Amino acid sequence: IQEALRNGHVLFESEHRRRDGSRVLVEINSSLLEVGEKTLVFSTCRDITDRKRAEQALEEKRALYKDLVNAQPTGVYRVRGLPHHRIREGDWMSAATAPFCFELVSDRFCEILGTSRESLQKNPGIILDLIHPDDKAEFARRNQAATFNAPFRWEGRVVIGGTTKWLHFESLG
Repeated sequence: IQEALRNGHVLFESEHRRRDGSRVLVEINSSLLEVGEKTLVFSTCRDITDRKRAEQALEEKRALYKDLVNAQPTGVYRVRGLPHHRIREGDWMSAATAPFCFELVSDRFCEILGTSRESLQKNPGIILDLIHPDDKAEFARRNQAATFNAPFRWEGRVVIGGTTKWLHFESLG
């Protein structure tokens, strides 16, 4: 109530006990209400038990999925590209104009590329900077073709920390 008086509104979650002794998770939404010369606190209480159960189940599924992805010996990634009509000539050649983002990258994928998940999510185009200059055009061509929901397959060289490595990328359209 003190927070509602200070800010005019407060929203919080709590656990209440029903008459039968069972517990229920609730969301309390309180606002100040001026009635004549009186200031009242108007509150609504909503049962959020089902929502909290669904959130917990979703979190458990996410953790299972993450464990499954990170248990793979190969790098796993999911890319979301721009619609093909928004991609310009040369976008696949430059990190600054990368027409995609990573929706998911596994720990192993990051390890193979010598970068962090945060770096890839912040600037997905850094992967384009790793492609060997002699292989970049073919990498770009195959990515461009994959924007039309074709499978993407590429084998070529990357340069990571001054060392050249051969990698095989493959993803479904």
